[in-house]
Amino acid sequence: MVALVGCTKTELVPTPEKEITFAVGSYMPATKTTSLNGSEDAITTFSSKGFLHAEGVATTQDFFGADGETITYNSSVPEWAPSHAYYWPKGSSSYINFVSWYDKNAPQNFGTSVTESSISWTIDGTTRTLQADDNIMIADEAWGYNANATEYVAYSGVAAGVPTLFHHLLARVRVIVKASKLSDTGVSWEVTAGSFTMSNLYTTGSISLSNTEPDTTPDTSAWETTGWSLTGNRTHTLNGVSTPVNVTTAGVELFSHSVIPQASANLARIAFTYTVKTIYGPQDYIIETVNTGNISLGSFSNVINAWEMNKKITYIVTINPECNEILIDPQASDWSEPMVPAISIE
Repeated sequence: MVALVGCTKTELVPTPEKEITFAVGSYMPATKTTSLNGSEDAITTFSSKGFLHAEGVATTQDFFGADGETITYNSSVPEWAPSHAYYWPKGSSSYINFVSWYDKNAPQNFGTSVTESSISWTIDGTTRTLQADDNIMIADEAWGYNANATEYVAYSGVAAGVPTLFHHLLARVRVIVKASKLSDTGVSWEVTAGSFTMSNLYTTGSISLSNTEPDTTPDTSAWETTGWSLTGNRTHTLNGVSTPVNVTTAGVELFSHSVIPQASANLARIAFTYTVKTIYGPQDYIIETVNTGNISLGSFSNVINAWEMNKKITYIVTINPECNEILIDPQASDWSEPMVPAISIE
């Protein structure tokens, strides 16, 4: 007897390729994350290196190449994605570790020195000089990912991606000058300010960071650092406006500069000139020019002792034109928060 056995045809359907994207946020201690591209700096690109651990391959591979990839925000999708499509590995045991950073003024080929567990920056005044708009950030490392995740999606504005939460490594300092009043009964004032300097600063240093794979993956882990090592001497001066600007009751900006984190109270100093024109009538006025000399940033109440990483510090200088009195009010905020506006503080 012959038994006839039916045959079932089996088709292997390829697993669809899944494109790699990033879910990006910027760190704020109070609310944890906020939008990166919606920040004051309006950042729309950053750099990333992918370290591929492929199933059956003993060595780690540069998934994005030796220098890394540029990740760009596309508002029309919206998504953060590399310059061209990259796809997740299909091996069940394959995974990628992602190191992402932002450096507005990074030297060429900076990424070649970035590893899975270390990254560092040096501003030595020769190969790299501290710029007013410098902005350096490091994202928590994403370990062991083999698919897009949904962490920080509410802040990134995208559906899913590699969790990428940035921290600022520099501080930024700003000085606003305003007039307490510009008119009174029978008198008015015109106030101008200029020739601003901030001195007795460190402008060179270096920072090294390290990272360790978390106990369970996929997950992210923050970088560890002892902070910036300052080099050279505290003898440097940074300049603000050099030509006179009209001072209003709302305030005008004399100085805005990124700085290497350092102690500030009783050390850093500001100096500027200002002119007060007291007007009693069309042909009846007095003009007085004042040079403040060096004002220690520790010589008044409410002192900020240090400019810390991820902080913005604003010094609001108020001139009373009637008696030539100067009041200085320092205010600190997290870098990701909007900087204190140049408006009158009631």
